[in-house]
Amino acid sequence: MRALVLVAAVAFLAGCGETTSQELPLLPSLALPGLSSSTESVSADDLAADFGAGADPVSRLVDGRERVFQGESHDLDRVVSRTLEFKDAESAQAYVSYFHTHLADAYGPGTTASPIESKGREGYAIDPAACACHRAEPTMTALVSDGSRVTYLEINGGAAKRDKLETLLAQAP
Repeated sequence: MRALVLVAAVAFLAGCGETTSQELPLLPSLALPGLSSSTESVSADDLAADFGAGADPVSRLVDGRERVFQGESHDLDRVVSRTLEFKDAESAQAYVSYFHTHLADAYGPGTTASPIESKGREGYAIDPAACACHRAEPTMTALVSDGSRVTYLEINGGAAKRDKLETLLAQAP
């Protein structure tokens, strides 16, 4: 019994002084009932892959998380929620601006964007160019920043319209 107490005490003391980063918040799982979700980290390399080589603002990423919701529904089939933490507010805004000026790299020619605001965060609502596939579902994306944080939300499915995007964006951190 003493050995067990000693092991527990050593393990507790070994944990003292270590810093654990707070996990970045994401769109809550309850926001999309019926769709399963998975969560993972997002790196600067992951963000750079959206644009190809030379995406300078992604190098200023400090931390990132992504939750992907997926499943069969009559509403949305896939939703991607990302929370990105950059070095500072200027870096976050630079990423949003870079994304806006490189829409064709991320979504293809013909993609459009319009300003969007949610809970004091400003950025763009993105309407990707339609695929020529006869079974393609609509997609909408929002990218907003506040301080050093960027919120990215992409929705896909029959209900992927601006009003649905705004409703979910209001629930995203």
